[in-house]
Amino acid sequence: MMLPSFVGHRSRRSPFLLRLSHPVLTAWLGITLAMNCTPAWSAESPAPALPTSQEINWPAGTQLSVELEKGRLSVIGRDDDKPTVTLTINALELTRPENDQARQLAELPAPIREVRVQADGKHQRVILPAPPSLDLMQVSGVQATLAVPRHYQDVLNIRGKQVDLDLQHFSGTLSASTLTGKMTANDLQGIIHLYNQLGSLHTSNLSGTLRLQQAVGVLNDTASQGTVFYQVIRGQLAANSQAKDISIEQIDGTQKIQATQATRFSDNLQSGQATILLPASVQQGEIQTVSAALSVQVAPDFAGSVQVNGGAGGNIVNQLTSEQAKPGHLPLPDKALTLQRGSSDAKIAISTINSTITLLPPQAQ
Repeated sequence: MMLPSFVGHRSRRSPFLLRLSHPVLTAWLGITLAMNCTPAWSAESPAPALPTSQEINWPAGTQLSVELEKGRLSVIGRDDDKPTVTLTINALELTRPENDQARQLAELPAPIREVRVQADGKHQRVILPAPPSLDLMQVSGVQATLAVPRHYQDVLNIRGKQVDLDLQHFSGTLSASTLTGKMTANDLQGIIHLYNQLGSLHTSNLSGTLRLQQAVGVLNDTASQGTVFYQVIRGQLAANSQAKDISIEQIDGTQKIQATQATRFSDNLQSGQATILLPASVQQGEIQTVSAALSVQVAPDFAGSVQVNGGAGGNIVNQLTSEQAKPGHLPLPDKALTLQRGSSDAKIAISTINSTITLLPPQAQ
């Protein structure tokens, strides 16, 4: 996934340019974005002198994008009923004094210590200050809080590079991505897309249409509801989900999945190891792997068929019943096993090419 580029150099300043006071380490700024009013000034009007906090009024239907190069951003649902979005810069560290001389000798541009707001129709782009490349690995960057309405009616986009992101207690349409860092999300509802390339993604109590992606690292989800899609390239996936529809794609790593209320379940793990617990509510289940060791447990009151295909080099271990796998397509070496419970049309299909599939004994779920 390609992330949008971040502005890190001097550019022509917008009329909405917001300046932060010095010293850098103690800078503070509040911006209130009211979503139901007309703009306080037009793009052609000169920017007024800015007090310590500043209100910008926007019409309903505004799409908001927040970009952060390095630091920490907390996005939290408001405790009041105000239809506003408030950005507060709690701390700012962009440069190290010991690098000032080198910066001058190299004639590098001065760091941008300003929050910039760029308007494009209904879309507003908020760019937080960014450390220069010379100081990037030595400073903490920006520490900020974004307070949004509990029921956010518009679209919120967040793009970070070296950023820890914390999202809590609101509903709406959200897309958030970081290149590296720790992302946490709690008590969110709506259309939620979270992507972290390197680090960890921890979520709990999310509901709606969910897309949770961790390229490399750890993805841990608890008590999600609705429709959820998990994607991991390499790492650890742990999910205890109440979602009705669950889809998983993972190339390599480990899985520990407990689907407590799923009616549809799909899992494709290429290599690694997985333990999967499926409920009696499953109507359509499909688990595929190339070389991952699979352990699957089905609820004792599940009614339907369990079909296992061991592939050319796989092995089937049945601890669920006394039945044993049989050759599937002679003279090929593959083995297959089909178990039927009741007359339901529900089906769980499990297949591998070159690994061991174990059907675990039932336990009350």
